[in-house]
Amino acid sequence: MRKLVLCWTLGAMIVVQLCPISVMAQGRQYHYEFGPQDRAPLPLPPPTQPSPRHEQPAPAPQDLRPEPAPAPRAQQPFSTRLSGLVRLIEQGNEPARQEMNRLYLDRDAMAWITTAAQQGNADAQFALGRKYHLGKAGPADYSSAHYWYSMAAAQACAGAECNLGYMHLYGKGTPKSHTKACEWFRRGAEHGDSDAMRIAAERCEGW
Repeated sequence: MRKLVLCWTLGAMIVVQLCPISVMAQGRQYHYEFGPQDRAPLPLPPPTQPSPRHEQPAPAPQDLRPEPAPAPRAQQPFSTRLSGLVRLIEQGNEPARQEMNRLYLDRDAMAWITTAAQQGNADAQFALGRKYHLGKAGPADYSSAHYWYSMAAAQACAGAECNLGYMHLYGKGTPKSHTKACEWFRRGAEHGDSDAMRIAAERCEGW
C-alpha cells in the first residue's frame, strides 16, 4: 500500500505517501521529503531479566575426595596375649593349651617366642620348653625342654615348676627322682599351678 489517508477533527485531510509526503491543509498543499537520516530509530525494548523466582540455584560443588578409611583397631601386644595363655594353662584351661599348640605352628609367633626366651622372658621360656617337652611342630627334645623350664622356673613361673616336676617324676631329660619331682610340684603349687596342687596332694607326703 503506497499511501495512507487520515481525517483530523480540525477539518484537514492529510495524504501521506512514503516518500515524498504531500499534506493538504486549509486548501493549500505542502510538500515534504524525508530522507533515511530523518527517520528516528525505534527504541529497542529493554532486555528481559529472568524473574528471581524462576532462577535455579547453582548446584553446590561436590566433595569428590574419598572417605578416609576407618582407623585400624589396636591389636593386643603379643607378649600380653602369651602371658594370658600361660596364666590360663597354669589354671588347667584346656582351650588355652590348644591355642598355644597352634602358636607352635605359626612361624612368626615362634620367632617372637624364641627371641623373647633368649632375652629372658619367663612366659616365652615356658612356652618354648613346653614345645620341646610335648614335641609340637617337631620331635620332642627333653634336654632343651628341661633347660628352658629351668630358666623360667628361676623366675617363679608356676607352669614351668610343675612341668619340671613331671620331668623328674618320669625321668624325661633328667634322672628320675621322686624327691626332686615333689620339690618342684610343691613350688608350682605355692605359685598357683592347679596341676601342681593336685599332684602334690596325691603323690607327695606332707603336702
